[in-house]
Amino acid sequence: METDTMNLHVFQHVPYEGPAALQEWADLNKHSVSISNFYEKTTLPNPQQVGLLIVLGGPMGVYEEGRYPWLKKEKAYLKNYIERGGKILGICLGAQLIAKAMGAEVYPHTQKEIGWYPVEWSPELREHSRYGFLPDKQPVLHWHGDTFDIPERAINIGQSTACKRQGFLMRDNILALQFHLEMTRKSLQMLAENSEDELAKGGKFVQTSSELLDRDHPFRQCNQTLFTLLDNFVGESQ
Repeated sequence: METDTMNLHVFQHVPYEGPAALQEWADLNKHSVSISNFYEKTTLPNPQQVGLLIVLGGPMGVYEEGRYPWLKKEKAYLKNYIERGGKILGICLGAQLIAKAMGAEVYPHTQKEIGWYPVEWSPELREHSRYGFLPDKQPVLHWHGDTFDIPERAINIGQSTACKRQGFLMRDNILALQFHLEMTRKSLQMLAENSEDELAKGGKFVQTSSELLDRDHPFRQCNQTLFTLLDNFVGESQ
């Protein structure tokens, strides 16, 4: 599906977790990209000038406003942006922030999920006219300790063995992914290098750094799934 060029704006929360393959998709489609770095003093864009807002991940929880005061400002912006009908994609922490902005609860999961594990795409999503290309299941990269309730009137996009709520879709303008289709080997290496303490704690669904970066993992297949997903997501309303 061909897409018109648009202005993409990215909310980034830590310097080592950036757009990764999302930048390649933007370049391929000649979309412009601007970034608000919340770990620095930053300004937020005029929502009327944003074609697609992409909210990335980070190690913080949406409920940690005391430790990260900028979360309050970001959540207020997201709530306003969503209420205006803006098109938005959230990844990991970004998905949790969108859920919170939509009135759903976000809270620590019973276990961390860090590693390459299959996600089963939901029948509800695959029956959608735009997302029938998705397989029944595919291995993807997970990296989260929190989970969320699915907002009212949104559909759960899928599940894994460790976590039954892997994201949601609402109308044609809100897409939240708990997992990381955008990761490249280089971006995952940066994330792993900056998260050694988290990996050292281990867990039933926590892989080691060497397991995460194994050469046989389907980085490129996940990127291609993301590209097709986004082509359909930003396409004209059907």
